[in-house]
Amino acid sequence: GSVQKLQAFQGCYMDDAQVTELGQGLKNAVRLSCASLYMDKSQCEDLTALADGLREKATLSSLDLRMRSSQISCTGLAHLAPAISTNLNINRLYLDFSETAVDSAGWQALAEALQPLEELATFSLLAAKTKLDNESLEVLARALCKQSIRSVTLKAANTSVTHPGIVQMVHVLAPRANVKKLETLKLDFKGASDIAATAGELTTAPQKGEAAIHLGEALARMQTLKTLEFGLSRTGLTNSSAVNLVTGLQSCGNLKSMHLDLTNNAIDDDGAKLLLELQTQLRAKDPRTTINLRGNLDVTPDLASQFQDQQFADTGNFFLGGE
Repeated sequence: GSVQKLQAFQGCYMDDAQVTELGQGLKNAVRLSCASLYMDKSQCEDLTALADGLREKATLSSLDLRMRSSQISCTGLAHLAPAISTNLNINRLYLDFSETAVDSAGWQALAEALQPLEELATFSLLAAKTKLDNESLEVLARALCKQSIRSVTLKAANTSVTHPGIVQMVHVLAPRANVKKLETLKLDFKGASDIAATAGELTTAPQKGEAAIHLGEALARMQTLKTLEFGLSRTGLTNSSAVNLVTGLQSCGNLKSMHLDLTNNAIDDDGAKLLLELQTQLRAKDPRTTINLRGNLDVTPDLASQFQDQQFADTGNFFLGGE
């Protein structure tokens, strides 16, 4: 019969036979437009059947594929990615490959799959505890530079991404000729290291003949941005980075809602005062705005208390697990 949605299929610990059956089910569906496939902890390494099912339909407008802690590798993603790209009408794509062995080859395959998706408006990728690195992050960001994109979510805590990679991603996504509608940006880079030895500075790696770009400069160009959720916990940030971050965000004229996780860094009272001013300004637009400075041990208790009256209230906050 006619099937327009394949919703909430759950199959933890799926083996090869079960994945093959799922792929056949996709093939048999008629006019399939939405699919939610929850395959966390799947033990299947051969995803050819699933890829064949996605490729044969090529009618999806929304795909939610969750394979957290599964056996998927770069080879598995290399099979899946081209199948996803045949669904040219996809406008929402939610992928969870966190805690898997996907490496640069897999991320490259995913980036290539994103290129032809000209209707893509909402993209979410969960990649925590994977081998995601700066180069792969930039490749993915460039693949998302399209007229249709309105919302980008990337959870990449505890990966190989470092400070320069974070800034380069934001710099690439900053609105330009082909990125004009980006309104929502949700990024989590908890634990990102500072191999550039820039004393907690969030800058791009210096290029020959070019000055390094600070995160604040990149964010200042995001004039279409309305919602920002940024996780920078345990990244070694200092007051200098706080100053540049505040300066950049104050230049985002359309920014209305913000959640910053700056916990467990090296910010003191001077940086905290600037962040408090920014929080006050944005709470006038959205009282749910939060900046979390817990664990910055040089912020005095009296000042710290001014950040905590609404810290992580029930706001659907990204860092509490919302999309």
